[in-house]
Amino acid sequence: GARFAAIVETIHAFRAEACAALDRVDVLMTPASAAMPWPAEEPFPDRIDGQAVGPRGHAVYSGWVNAAGLPAIVLPCARDAGGLPVGIQLVAGFARERLLLDLAQSIEDAAPWRQRWPRLDATP
Repeated sequence: GARFAAIVETIHAFRAEACAALDRVDVLMTPASAAMPWPAEEPFPDRIDGQAVGPRGHAVYSGWVNAAGLPAIVLPCARDAGGLPVGIQLVAGFARERLLLDLAQSIEDAAPWRQRWPRLDATP
């Protein structure tokens, strides 16, 4: 019980720090993932940018957001040299979901992705 209580206290302290940081900015932007897509038969990439990583190495930008319980949204923003979409994650403070949704709508209005995706039912 004492260990659980300590974990809960650590999470509350982390959330307070994250909220304090997001009080100073409207939105924080990070990459959506630390890795580009990897083969579907692999459960996770074992290397990112030449460095060995574990099962959650690709998710370094989202884990802290989930732990803090902050609202976030991921959007496509560009394509890599091979044509794969690259995403950004936008994070805001508590109860700022409307800000994220409005910002996401503005980004989509400025550069609509629905017009840039290949047809999924197209045959080669």
